[in-house]
Amino acid sequence: MVTAGAGERFSRLHRWVLLGLFFFSLVAAANPPATQAQSESKDIEQQDEQAADILIVRPLDNNQTESKKRKILFEVEVSSFDPVLKIAINGKAMRIKPAPTVRVKRRLTLKKGTNKIRVDVTTEFETASKVFEIRYRRKKKGPVEAKKDPFQLITLLGAQESSNALKVNSENPENPQTATSARRSFLILIPRYDWALNKASTLRFQGVVSRDILACTDTQEQCRKGTDDPTTEELDTIPGTENENLLKGQQIAFTQVTANWIRNTSKLNSWSLGIGYNLISLIEDSIATGDDKKEHDLFLSSTMHRGLGAKSFYEVGLELKSQEVTTEPVDATIIDETSGEPITVPAGDLNEDALTTTLQGTLEGPVFGLKGKLKGSFARVDTEGKLKVKDVQKLSAGITIPMGTFILGLGVKASKNKFKEPNPIAGGVKPEQTLISPNVTATWAISRSWIVTAEYLTESQSSNVPESEYDNSALSASLIYIY
Repeated sequence: MVTAGAGERFSRLHRWVLLGLFFFSLVAAANPPATQAQSESKDIEQQDEQAADILIVRPLDNNQTESKKRKILFEVEVSSFDPVLKIAINGKAMRIKPAPTVRVKRRLTLKKGTNKIRVDVTTEFETASKVFEIRYRRKKKGPVEAKKDPFQLITLLGAQESSNALKVNSENPENPQTATSARRSFLILIPRYDWALNKASTLRFQGVVSRDILACTDTQEQCRKGTDDPTTEELDTIPGTENENLLKGQQIAFTQVTANWIRNTSKLNSWSLGIGYNLISLIEDSIATGDDKKEHDLFLSSTMHRGLGAKSFYEVGLELKSQEVTTEPVDATIIDETSGEPITVPAGDLNEDALTTTLQGTLEGPVFGLKGKLKGSFARVDTEGKLKVKDVQKLSAGITIPMGTFILGLGVKASKNKFKEPNPIAGGVKPEQTLISPNVTATWAISRSWIVTAEYLTESQSSNVPESEYDNSALSASLIYIY
């Protein structure tokens, strides 16, 4: 039987137990147990504290925290007072030689977002760990460029007014000739098609179709005769004389077809190899013989292009051309000025069929804030006729001045023809001709497709043969459409 005193004591003990349980629950709520991540973090902190003499760092040149590349080369350096015996990156042990300072590398593939890379180090007496974070962000793709049309057509329509179309020497005291002005109308079509073989190679097909028509703009007598003397009508029908009707609607046709393989070795550098064919026709009256004349050319070319920067480059090219002229030359008879006896020049010595080798170069780049261009070439013309063999040197230089949609150009061209054999027709000397031609051009880009150009140039040719000297000036204008 439980007495009243015993029951009272049990009741007080029960109350103390309940009160103790209540306070224990409050303490537990204020101090929750550590999670697994917190426990690992605490363990790492403890390891760092315990391994204070081990230093794990990334080199300054490889210490990025963000990467736009998925695959990276992760590099870490470990230093310790004791020799480093083992290094593991993301659990993979690296092959090292024990030393106080060790640097190791490992190729890693990152995942999108934040990547944690753990490095574990073991020395003879201690261990340490460190976690590095690298965030991988994919490179944003730019706007997709519109695919370039592989076909292009350039159409050029223009006219040119020349003061001395026949390029005669009107100041020659021994054989004066009258300069004849003429208007040249021309139409040029340049179609082009690019066939992309792959990202680095392109096969380019291009053509040039040009038609020129010359029309005399002087008085009828001067156009018909080429002289101021109207009493020499009986010489009109003698081919090759100065009185020949040289500008009776003369037409010049030029047609070219080329195929070039272009190889881009880098963004700025390329080289090309090409083959082409030219057909040049002089219709109706020929300046040289009065007969129709045709020339067939077959050529091979190679060009190396090297970029020197965003706005500068140079090119070096080599061309081999085989030339065949259909008009057969005839024997020429002249009177020797000394003896007064006739001299016959065989037709074979005047044959213009030739093999021409040309080496050329171009340099373009900024000059005092303007765009400059220098171009030169040297050609050896080996003709079957020994009197036509010559060297041809050409040099041109110019600058362009942009002014919004207008571009002003200033330039000069020079060329020199040097024949290798004395020519009886030229007085028994080796003919040499030097031509200087300064020019001014203006270009107006109306739109991306329509362009208007104008040019004024002068020509002055000097020679050791008086008949080959002349002065000429020309003004031209053209309208260009680019498809």
